[in-house]
Amino acid sequence: MAAPGEPDYSHTLSVNKDDLTYFADQEITGFIADMTGNPGYQAMQRYSGATGGSGDTLLVGNQYFAADSIVLEFKRWATGVATDLSTLNAQMSTARIKLKLALDIMETAHEEAMTAAEMMAVLTKVSTATAPKSS
Repeated sequence: MAAPGEPDYSHTLSVNKDDLTYFADQEITGFIADMTGNPGYQAMQRYSGATGGSGDTLLVGNQYFAADSIVLEFKRWATGVATDLSTLNAQMSTARIKLKLALDIMETAHEEAMTAAEMMAVLTKVSTATAPKSS
């Protein structure tokens, strides 16, 4: 099955399977990929020690600066930012999973639901049916 195309956001908000699928599979996945692929994000992760790197000097202007207190404060700040970005990444991944679950629930409900016409046909049959002959 082909991936749904980008939704038309100029109309009134509605929820349908194609829009949710596109948002979960394209928008959220693309957001996470853009964020984790960003050189600034990767540098922050390394500097904070989140990805095995470490930072012990800062480049200030065109010189490396190794004043322990400034480096330590920057590392604390970088660690906070890296933690927040990791939390955002996890939340977006969770949102994608929950959207996919909602899609599954909607699909099941759609498959099990009767249309109004089908319901009227059943009610008409019931109301016009004759009682079985008793013997």
